[in-house]
Formats: sequence, structure tokens, C-alpha cells
Amino acid sequence: MEQQNTGKSQRSWLPIAIAGLAALTALYVVVITSFVHSGGAQRETFPPAGGAAVDRLQMEVNVLTIDPVMNSYKLRLKFTPEGSWAGAARGTLARPVTIVTNDVGGAKPQENPAGQLIPTKDVTLDALGETAHYPLDHHTFTLDVRAYDAAGAPVPIATTWISSVDDWKLAPRMSPTAATGDVILDIDAGRSTSVLIMAFGLMTVLGLLVVVNVAMVVRAIHLHKVEFTTLASLAATLFAIPGIRNGMPNTPPVGTLADFLVFFWALMIVGLCLVAATLAWLQAATAKPRE
Repeated sequence: MEQQNTGKSQRSWLPIAIAGLAALTALYVVVITSFVHSGGAQRETFPPAGGAAVDRLQMEVNVLTIDPVMNSYKLRLKFTPEGSWAGAARGTLARPVTIVTNDVGGAKPQENPAGQLIPTKDVTLDALGETAHYPLDHHTFTLDVRAYDAAGAPVPIATTWISSVDDWKLAPRMSPTAATGDVILDIDAGRSTSVLIMAFGLMTVLGLLVVVNVAMVVRAIHLHKVEFTTLASLAATLFAIPGIRNGMPNTPPVGTLADFLVFFWALMIVGLCLVAATLAWLQAATAKPRE
């Protein structure tokens, strides 16, 4: 009879185990797919403002580094003359052109004589955004590039945006205020899907770990079986919380949204559990010699 009940119990748990395994497999596929397709190589083209033009400059924008803590976004600009602007030698200018780009130090004009290549230019841009909202923080910055010929007339610029920053999701869009000869790209920056999955996954694991520790302490105190190993486990968890927090990708300094959502409460709850368990252990250790 007992064997029959054991068999029935095992059979009742089998569908639950299969469903759990299927859910875990599906979650694994979602995480891997999100990692492969989040951030990564991103390419987008923008025609010259004011309409298509054959005689123009082709500008390639590459994202180099992103530092949200310092609000510093570094881009590399590469120019190639096309149409009547292309010189006899490949990549050279047929006529002089002046290119003005925005930078942290202000607009910087660059004069490029005829017959030479246009030098590659690195620009550093400021951004608006709250890093304290990590991992849900969003930032915006603007790239402003203008080109003029020797007479001061605007030169059309076609733009190719290239981004290969895996931990950020960048969304550039051409500003409607851009005129002929202007490139005004407004870029929205947010954490990539893989970063969000990793951050919220670690916060979930830490939350479950805190629940387990609370249950363990309450049970041990109720049964008067608080051992030194219980205290050691709580102390290890307490010191592991900062490591888990700093293990999140691109973690800013302490004081973010994630800290107030999970990590501050985890430290406080585990610390209180350690104090309660220590008092119970000391009380039990004091009572034993009296007995």
C-alpha cells in the first residue's frame, strides 16, 4: 500500500517537473536570443537634409565608447567626398570644404583644402540622463555637423550610423530642424536587453536568497536550534550582497534605483536576521552551563 502511494506521488510530480523543465528551457532560449540580438552591430542610413543629392559628403558615424557616469559619449566621424566633391585621387577633395562639429568644448570648425583627404575626427558629446535610475536609466545626446564650401554655401551630407556597443541600445533619429548642409542626430540611449535581464536576474536571485535566510532563521529560533553554522551562513550572505550588486553589468556608484529596490533592503533584512540569530545563540549558550 505504501509503495502504491509512493508511486502515485512520483507520477503526480512528473508533469510538474516536465513543465518546469520546459519553462526553464524556454527561458534559456529567450535569454540567449536577447543576448545575441541586443545592442550589437547597428547600421542606419540618413539621406542629406533637404532631399537627395549626388554631389555631397558621405559621413560615417561610429560609436566608440559610452560613459554614462561622466555623461561622455565618444564618436568617430569619417568623411568621404562623392560626386563633384570627389577629387582625382580616391577619397580626396576636389574643392575645399569647412566642417563644423559640436564637441564638449564647443563647435570646432575644420578647414579641409582641395586635393587632400578629410581627416577622421573624434568628438566627445555631453548627454542628458539620470544614471541613478540604473538599470532603467535613459540618456539623450545630439550630434550636430555642418559643412560649407569656400563661398559659405551649405554642402549636403549623407549619414551612415554604425554602432557595435553590446551593452547599450542606441536609437538615432534625424532632427526635423536640420537644413541643407546640416546633420542633427538626436540619439536616445538605454541599457540593452541583455543588461536588463542580467540586472533583474541578479536582483531576483538576491531577493529569493533573502527569503530563504529569513525562513531559516525563523525556523531555527522557533526550534531553539540556532547553531554557529547558521551565524556563519548569515554573515557570508551579508558580505556577498555587495559582490552581487557590483556583479551587475556596468554598475554605477552606490545610490541607484536598483540599490533602493533590492540591495538596501537585502542588507538590512539579512543584518537584522544575523542580530536576531546571534542573540538567540548567545541566550542558548548561556542557558546550557546553568543546566
